[in-house]
Amino acid sequence: VNTHQQSSSRNAFASSASRRRPRGYVAPQSYTCLREAASDSAAVSKKKAKSKKKSATKTKSKAKAKVSAKSKVKQEAVAKSSNDSSDDSISEAPPPPAPSSGIPKAHVIRRTKMSPPANRQLNQGITKQETALDILAFLSSQKGALTAKANEPVLNSVNFSTAFHRIARYTNFQPQHQQNNQRNNDQFDAEQAKKNDRSRVLTDPRFALLVCSAADSMLQGDFGAREMSNTVWAIAKLKVTPPQTVLPVDLENSPTKLKENSAQVRQMIIEEAKNRRQGGAAKSGQANWIPALSATLGHFLDTVSQRLLSANPNVFSMQEWANLLWSFA
Repeated sequence: VNTHQQSSSRNAFASSASRRRPRGYVAPQSYTCLREAASDSAAVSKKKAKSKKKSATKTKSKAKAKVSAKSKVKQEAVAKSSNDSSDDSISEAPPPPAPSSGIPKAHVIRRTKMSPPANRQLNQGITKQETALDILAFLSSQKGALTAKANEPVLNSVNFSTAFHRIARYTNFQPQHQQNNQRNNDQFDAEQAKKNDRSRVLTDPRFALLVCSAADSMLQGDFGAREMSNTVWAIAKLKVTPPQTVLPVDLENSPTKLKENSAQVRQMIIEEAKNRRQGGAAKSGQANWIPALSATLGHFLDTVSQRLLSANPNVFSMQEWANLLWSFA
């Protein structure tokens, strides 16, 4: 009787314990099944990853093989063409040289890259000036900006184009603050009007030195597409180039003439400076280098047109082509 009572009490306790089990309860025996299932799924995922890697390597190797095959075909074609051309050159006489048209070989004109920090500071200083004569004074205050040799320039093409563009704007248009003063019926600044006077700017020896330095930079091939179009636009706005009846267009000899005229203008300015230091005055009260300076700017435009005829037209934007065509017209 006691054993029977004990077994019945144990069964009752087990049934009551099973009823009181919380949700999500897992019997200890089922943990092994779960572990086996997890290990099986991990093995399957590893197999899939390995198969994907194998397929990717196979596709890469196939692509490399295709590229190598194409390169081999191209090399064979080039070798055949070179052999054929060598055979033709041996059997046939060379063609006669083409007649010289006065246009040099292709001149490379590129988009100007970012300027060095020193030239960027110079450009910021140029843009801060409010009149044309202030720009010339700022450039003359920078050591070697207007007197440096062609091989050791201080200004780059961006500085030259900015200076010419601002000078042309100031001598042809009134600055914005002057327009605002006139609208507000304030007193017009006569000093700034004098500093933007075209005749004063063109007869200033600092402007002539700026032109000579820009000519040296052009001959060195430093001008990019944008700088070239902006500088040519400014020269056309200043209206200082001689007409074709006075200075005929000569594209073939324009670079050499530009170099000669630039050196002549520099020499004339040096002689004028020596004369003034000794107490003399300018001849006839005017700058005697103006005719040579005008010819220099004319040869500058001819050199630009020579470079354009042999340059890649896709380097220039439509706005730059419009500026160039307007300037030459």
